[in-house]
Amino acid sequence: MLNSVLDKTTLVEARLAALGADGSGLVSKARSLDVPLDSRLVSDIRELSSQRADALDDVELDMPAFEQLTDSIVQGS
Repeated sequence: MLNSVLDKTTLVEARLAALGADGSGLVSKARSLDVPLDSRLVSDIRELSSQRADALDDVELDMPAFEQLTDSIVQGS
């Protein structure tokens, strides 16, 4: 599970970086963009960051919901 979580969040970070984002985490990258992201997308990125932290702390995630969230973010960014 953890590898999948890290792979998906790395993909989101890469998409943000491709848009010109700079920073050390998902939220900081999202906030660094010259053009502000839609508030819903930023909210989803915050949720994704929280879920990644939970996974690192060995909290069980609802993986189908996690994957749906990451897919939604990638499509929206």
